[in-house]
Amino acid sequence: MFSVSRQLQEARRPRTGESHFLPQGVDLDHFQGGTPDADDPLAGMPRPIIGFHGLLSEWIDVDLMVRCANAYPSMTFVVIGRCDVDPTALAACPNVRMLGPVPYRDLPGYIRGFDVGLIPFRVNQLTVASNPLKLIEYLALGVPVVSTDLPEVRRFQPHVTIGEDPDMFIAALAGAVGHTSEAARSARRQIAEQYSWRSVTEGMCAVIERVDAAKHGSTGPHNEAGR
Repeated sequence: MFSVSRQLQEARRPRTGESHFLPQGVDLDHFQGGTPDADDPLAGMPRPIIGFHGLLSEWIDVDLMVRCANAYPSMTFVVIGRCDVDPTALAACPNVRMLGPVPYRDLPGYIRGFDVGLIPFRVNQLTVASNPLKLIEYLALGVPVVSTDLPEVRRFQPHVTIGEDPDMFIAALAGAVGHTSEAARSARRQIAEQYSWRSVTEGMCAVIERVDAAKHGSTGPHNEAGR
């Protein structure tokens, strides 16, 4: 059995067989390939730009995002994606830009323009077992990340800043804005390269082949003497 987070792996161990962690993967060719587009989709917006992409749903702390926008009126907060919750309070902030969904092919161009990427998940029983894909996508483009305190995200420190409570999350934004040196961006991109879909798939296949070989034992097709 494969689990997308270590919390799920521990909580859902099978009665028989093995349990393995299967990390999120990123399409590096899509997020790192090519060169930045000549037409910056975020051009003209006041910087720094604090960005979020994904579904605004019940597990996203919209109230925290509102507090962040109010705390930093000179920063621009860009929100990309559909809304499954009422975004009225967030959209009412004068420094928030609600861009709605964008085509997947164009997403790297938007994220590349973020000075900080947000992971403002509520911390509850559901989210502590989550593993946000957007984390790897931010890192693939070298973007600094500020996240609420999720176990799977915490493992990426010091390449990610964790806000253990709302006040710490808000304070972390100011520090993260300055972590944009090329050395820091390169380190984040190198972390993401460990989670390419190729790497994730190879790791999963290695587990499957090993388990299959053990299952067939000496009479299976994977054993040289049995061929």
